[in-house]
Amino acid sequence: MDYLIKNGRIADKNGCYEADLIIKNGKITYIGDGLDATGLEVIDAAGCYVLPGFIDTHTHFDLDTGSAVTADNFDTGTRAAILGGTTSILDFATQERDGTLGEALAQWQRKAEIAHCNYGFHMAIARWDKQTEAEMADMTREGVTSYKMYMVYDALRVDDGSLYAALKAAKQYGALIGVHCENWDTLLRITEEVKARGILGPEGHPLSRPNDIEAEAVARYMRLAKLAGAPAYVVHLSTHEGLEEALRARKRELLRIRHFRQCARKNNENFGKKREGWTVPALLTRKKHKALYYDKAIRTG
Repeated sequence: MDYLIKNGRIADKNGCYEADLIIKNGKITYIGDGLDATGLEVIDAAGCYVLPGFIDTHTHFDLDTGSAVTADNFDTGTRAAILGGTTSILDFATQERDGTLGEALAQWQRKAEIAHCNYGFHMAIARWDKQTEAEMADMTREGVTSYKMYMVYDALRVDDGSLYAALKAAKQYGALIGVHCENWDTLLRITEEVKARGILGPEGHPLSRPNDIEAEAVARYMRLAKLAGAPAYVVHLSTHEGLEEALRARKRELLRIRHFRQCARKNNENFGKKREGWTVPALLTRKKHKALYYDKAIRTG
């Protein structure tokens, strides 16, 4: 069926404006005023906004974390998405501890057969070894370029060494790794303390996860990404303290880049040469560092 949607207020990359549009074979073919409705089903959108379908880039349908299973599957989750104006989702095809990335992708493709909207996948890595690295290389060449790793959940989390190695590999293959950042061991300890106080309902959840639980993990991840020379992406950053750690890492990198460029302009052959990620000579004081580079770096960042 082809459609003419008229009298609506369209919102797109050009702004927000009143116009009509024609959809043929599932694609928008014309946008304008007074369009011919011959052979088209007319939808009067007066008083409504006409928007492109939203894309939800982070969903978890039918996921078993080892301690719980997410409430929605691809049937109920995509029905809800469409009702909210979301027409495409990206879910996480999640590797099992004793499984491969290829097996996970095949399993999620089977799960998604009942979906009602467009879908695609990131890959979630639960085990890092030579086989997983080889699969990352192959999958990235085939177009799967985004991956996720966890610092939490016994069935999913990886150690810091594995995360560091995966970041290095992702950089080499042109992929991006997003990380769920929480300090799992401390979280479990605090959870036991909350339970010991007799707090067993949903109100105990935020009490078991103080903001510093995320902030510490974000800071650690930022340092690992720096060591690996890889970009860092924190999924569902949810605390002010965590955001501060991410911004602090960005500022450090901006300062380092500008410091390197400034030193490289000098005539001395030693200026601008990297020494363990920094340059020679180092700025001697925090005051000089801030005066020379800090304000400019933040404004341009």
